Amino acid sequence: MNSVATVARPAVVTGCTGEIGNALAGLLLERGVEVYALCRPRSWRLQFLPSSPRLHFVERDIFSLDGVEEAIGKPCGAFFHLGWHASYGPERTNPRGQVRNVSAALDAVALAMRLGCSVFVGAGSLSQYGSVEETIAPETPMQPVTAYGVAKLCAEQMTRLLAADFGLRHVWGRVLSVYGPCDGPFTLISSLMRARLRGEELPITPCGQLWDFLYARDAARAFLAMAERGGNGKAYCVASGACRPLREFVADFAALPGGTVKIRFGGMPYAQNQRMRLQGDISALAADTGFAPATPFAEGIARTWRWYQEHPEAAALPEGDAT
Repeated sequence: MNSVATVARPAVVTGCTGEIGNALAGLLLERGVEVYALCRPRSWRLQFLPSSPRLHFVERDIFSLDGVEEAIGKPCGAFFHLGWHASYGPERTNPRGQVRNVSAALDAVALAMRLGCSVFVGAGSLSQYGSVEETIAPETPMQPVTAYGVAKLCAEQMTRLLAADFGLRHVWGRVLSVYGPCDGPFTLISSLMRARLRGEELPITPCGQLWDFLYARDAARAFLAMAERGGNGKAYCVASGACRPLREFVADFAALPGGTVKIRFGGMPYAQNQRMRLQGDISALAADTGFAPATPFAEGIARTWRWYQEHPEAAALPEGDAT
């Protein structure tokens, strides 16, 4: 497989308004690649994507991909499927709703085939593994316990089968814990940003977990490396490969200049079945693609804080949400 040809032709990205999709679109544009961003119609988060004549918005959500090839109108190289409906909130546990995502992922593979893509790269999740405390590797047994995790696992396996039928190279990245600009509204990082912007006290758990954080741009680099050099039919952990106490990460954030926030450790209990250790094994990803994280947390969180200072509206909770 000619890796250069994969990234030289136009790329398609679903889920472009999330932290990884946003960073990936920017990275592709920096490399001179034309990007077709499939997005929900009138998504307010589109404003945070880079401005470039090579970035084209195709306003289709992941459940209505028919006719997208006509809208794009040219062959493409890599297809990155990062889009997923209801990755948080009550719909995360709704089996019927999550099954729709599996069907949408299969539709994305079929679209990639119609566009003449050479590789399909899908985004999986830590939730595929279930309640695992040991270091997580691609070969770690997967026993998901939520509808979201089951659907992600099913999407990985089903899209791999369909891609094989089409003769399309298939690579899957299981994302552990990513942070950065355009983070989801209910993460710890977003909560810290929101509280600091407002000068509010933030009650959080004792933060005794050991955690593995990866900066979004590094995650985007991992997905691009998988498109270029990932093994056909293989899955990789997308993580930093190291962990340390979550309380230390929060301390790094608290030490940043600008804004004020009072963090109350132990102000809320751990979630039921709280995972107390998270660490990914990225040795397979490194061996196959040469990927290595490039952004220490102190640097990444400083960049993230500056971005939220410039875009405070991005930290707001979705309208109508009480929390």
